[in-house]
Amino acid sequence: MQASSDNESIQEWMTSDRLYEEYLFFYLLICLFWFFVGLFSIGIRIPVFNDIQNLILNSAWFLLLCVALSIPKFWYRLIKGKNAYLFQATAKVYETPHSQLEISKSN
Repeated sequence: MQASSDNESIQEWMTSDRLYEEYLFFYLLICLFWFFVGLFSIGIRIPVFNDIQNLILNSAWFLLLCVALSIPKFWYRLIKGKNAYLFQATAKVYETPHSQLEISKSN
């Protein structure tokens, strides 16, 4: 039974105010930003470092970019804040089914 209620809440989230499109848009922008940062910065040689140090630096930079690409929600929250519209709208969607369930259980 738990799986069906999870599916219902996901369906309500997707149909309410089309929030998934906004999430995808902002997350795609964040990922594209980090992609282009990596595209233009990976492989740069720093003249004061030798080849091994440059390789290690580029490897560490690549791993850092991979981590940055994997957490777009963190960057969105950092840029827009915890009270961003998408977070508030999503919280409202998740509150609505639970409050309706509590009302129907009390009847």
